[in-house]
Amino acid sequence: MTNTLNVPEFEQLHLVSDLHLGGLKGFQIFNQGELLTKFIKKLEIPEAPAKPTCLVLNGDIVDFLADKDPRYFDPEGAIDKLESIYNDDAFKTVWKALEVFVKRPNACLALILGNHDVELALPSVSYRLIEKLTGGDAGARGRIIIKNDGTGFRCAVGGKQVLCVHGNEVDNWNVVDHSALLQVARSINHGDVPADWSPNAGTRLVIDVMNDIKKDYPMVDLLKPEIEAVVPIVLALEPDKAKFMPKILKMAGVAGSLLKNKFQMFFGFLSAQDNDKSMPSDNDIMEQFLGEHFGYSGPSNIGGKDVADMLMEAHNAAESGHDPKGDESMFNEAEFLGARDFFNSEFFKKDKEERLRLKLKDKLKDNTDFELDKEDDTFKKLDKLVSRDIDYLIAGHTHLRKAIKRSINSFYFNSGSWARLIQLTDDVLDNPADFKIAYNAFKNSSIEALDNAPGLGPTKSKLVLQKPTVVSIFIKGKKTYGELREPNKDGKLEACKDKGKIVKF
Repeated sequence: MTNTLNVPEFEQLHLVSDLHLGGLKGFQIFNQGELLTKFIKKLEIPEAPAKPTCLVLNGDIVDFLADKDPRYFDPEGAIDKLESIYNDDAFKTVWKALEVFVKRPNACLALILGNHDVELALPSVSYRLIEKLTGGDAGARGRIIIKNDGTGFRCAVGGKQVLCVHGNEVDNWNVVDHSALLQVARSINHGDVPADWSPNAGTRLVIDVMNDIKKDYPMVDLLKPEIEAVVPIVLALEPDKAKFMPKILKMAGVAGSLLKNKFQMFFGFLSAQDNDKSMPSDNDIMEQFLGEHFGYSGPSNIGGKDVADMLMEAHNAAESGHDPKGDESMFNEAEFLGARDFFNSEFFKKDKEERLRLKLKDKLKDNTDFELDKEDDTFKKLDKLVSRDIDYLIAGHTHLRKAIKRSINSFYFNSGSWARLIQLTDDVLDNPADFKIAYNAFKNSSIEALDNAPGLGPTKSKLVLQKPTVVSIFIKGKKTYGELREPNKDGKLEACKDKGKIVKF
């Protein structure tokens, strides 16, 4: 395919995503600073190639949502937060390596917006990052490309077309409203007060629910899949059901924004404010959420009152300082035992550890998230949206690396994440003793305790996985290839293998 769009052309491209630089000490999910620094330094850039070498940071480069003062969107505080992340000892060597990289001739650094670093789309914030990376060097500035408009980064390697997108574009929880983002940037540049930001459901979930939970259970940031595994485990671990009920309700209630975002994105009016009448209510979505993910099949209507309404009333009462258990109109109604006792029986019995193991074994038995060649929702949605004329489609966001053939000449990669991961394998779920080790580790309130948990399964594998992944598109001979790679301990890239075979298209 010819370069009809006049996109940037490279000799080779190396892509990483989901670094999530940031967070409070003890809760930082990125801990691969030394290895990432070595990898960046080891990148081979020929002295006089026909085309430059490009390093792509494909979204969620920094994590503003993990800050000590997290906001849905923080135009005023973003620069200070960026400075703090840049100066954090855990990440300093990475930034320094990038500073050196952009000063090398024939190098190019592409930065793509994710959903945890939305503020990088603001001109003042991106300008500060560029100034820090380049030190004001005009040559280095010319080697940085920023894509923050949601269109992705299109380029070519050896005549093959490459499209890099973060992946949240097709995630109903985490889609970014780039139209509203542009309006905010325009208002700030014009000296006006920007309109209030309407966060997506995923951001609400992180700020309103998950950040509070991970203070006690940091495993929620690491365990995959989130809904099928994380939520049941957190519910089982929390001993005080009255205290935790508002969190349960929040988590379910947040789903109301999920389908609204889906409808808005589908019909092309994500910024519209007057279309709620055509969308499902929060009550509808909460009921769907409970049924789909927790098997709730209790009464949907009691005395003309919706169960989801009653749950939300209980949540609002708890938020106002009232005990929903003591409200005769809510949790003590005989007819309301279905919803209340559903949570009690599912998560709070004495044998909850074994019940939880069996539940997870059942829910995860067909899960293929960690299998490289198995299609997931992100792949399926992107595959529908993006033409097969794109030779290499690359995403991140899910933290799960993938390599899938789209057609005979079109291929998909997911670059996974450099952050920690936890997977509950069949070996662990089939063995009560191993599951007990994992369950006890999940009770710990520090990531270091998770890192140091005893080995699990026949191979005594670590509970916390490190799968730093690089997608490389390169020319070899007269052909262009795409390959999943990982750095060895010295930072030099080596091909990933799946079932003994190199993952290469």
